[in-house]
Amino acid sequence: MDTIFETNFVVMPTDCNYLSPLIFGGAFFSKMDLCAACTVNRALHASKTCEFAVTHKAETTYSKPCFLGDIIFLKGEIMKPLGKKSIVVQVTAEREKRGSPARDKVASGTFIFVTVAHADDIVNRPDLLPYAHHGLE
Repeated sequence: MDTIFETNFVVMPTDCNYLSPLIFGGAFFSKMDLCAACTVNRALHASKTCEFAVTHKAETTYSKPCFLGDIIFLKGEIMKPLGKKSIVVQVTAEREKRGSPARDKVASGTFIFVTVAHADDIVNRPDLLPYAHHGLE
């Protein structure tokens, strides 16, 4: 089972808020949540009991600001093995300032994912079917 996922992104103008060149906290949180979700997805490849999980709870700490042009490195790691209902992922973020190869830690977060349903359960639960099955698009 893969328990680690790493990714990165460059802080772009669309990631910044009205205090540009400062990154918008919601954009940063979104990237961290996506990293956690990819980590969980890797862990679920080998699972026979769960195929789907969603973020249930997240607790994040931001220690330094990130600015336009910074490269942010995210690392997600499974902290607790897949239980019957949940899985815990720790995400750490480091930044590389534009023009400097040194990295410093800027944020960390703990994300708890819960199981939604097994694929067989979805077929028997019309409320969990994709929109197209409900006539919605």
